[in-house]
Amino acid sequence: MIHNLMMNSTKNLMMYNSIDKIKYVNIETVNGCNYKCNICHFWKNELNKLNFEKFKEIMDFIPTVLDEKILFIFAGGEPLLHDRICDMIKLCKQKSISPFLATNGSLINKKLAQDLVNSGLGIIVISVDSYKKEIHEKIRGIKGSYDKVLNSLNIFSKIKEKNKNFKIGIVCTINAQNISTIPKTVEFLQKLGFIDYIELQIISQIFQTTPIPNWYKDKRYSYLWPKDKKVVIKIYDELIKLKQNKSIISNSINQLKMHKDYFLEKIINQKKIICKINTALRISTKGDIIMCGQKSPLLSSNSKSFNFKSLVSKLYSEQNLMNKCKTNCHDNINAVYN
Repeated sequence: MIHNLMMNSTKNLMMYNSIDKIKYVNIETVNGCNYKCNICHFWKNELNKLNFEKFKEIMDFIPTVLDEKILFIFAGGEPLLHDRICDMIKLCKQKSISPFLATNGSLINKKLAQDLVNSGLGIIVISVDSYKKEIHEKIRGIKGSYDKVLNSLNIFSKIKEKNKNFKIGIVCTINAQNISTIPKTVEFLQKLGFIDYIELQIISQIFQTTPIPNWYKDKRYSYLWPKDKKVVIKIYDELIKLKQNKSIISNSINQLKMHKDYFLEKIINQKKIICKINTALRISTKGDIIMCGQKSPLLSSNSKSFNFKSLVSKLYSEQNLMNKCKTNCHDNINAVYN
């Protein structure tokens, strides 16, 4: 139902009808992490958490601009560091939103796993970087992380046996450290028999670092970039073949081809894809509502106009600007699926 505030203005109603409904919301529950991944620097932040009361305030008006097939992701940092994560999930279910949670799997135990599912969690997404223990632990920066992730998968597999609607997903970020192992990692996870899908992402500039042009050539980050183009071609040809043979890779063949071109430096300096960030929102730990990470928040949490009417107005303006954007944004690489 359109919010009552919108009914008071023909202009506002026109804007509401013109916006592209939001398909994806990332909830930054915490901006810190208990791991020390070398592909992400959230762990270098001082741990801050999204205030639960602020989250409730946002949930009072934000669902009105959401698409019916919304992806609502609790992430971070490591979202399980938030002591009210189950309450947040319950609130989503009360709003008829089916949430899922992305985690490194380190804090999962039987009780927490069951509490998450009982709260209404429908999908758990766990990071697995390689089927090889030494590679996974090198990327995660923590010894023992490989055994913990396998243990968390085992716990959720037992829950899935009793709850067939519950889904288990894997996210794997491809970079120079693990690229040669990715096809076998896909096969390893598929053979477990209970994984519903594997999403393959590709490395962009490390999270929580200041964006720079050609980041992958900078000596601080260049170790993440696959330099052997023959390896890139070989691995992606294998992944495309796996996808064609009905593997549980969720990426489309078009996206896998785009990933290959990205690593071959064919689409680094030119925009060949339509931005999909304009149908995505991020809620920061401050409670700000953000669309494009390169711009100011759509709504600041301490603004007096932190409401539905203001959100629709800002969405209308921001989406119009982003549809004309010519920037080659690395965030977009992992956001476009077709």
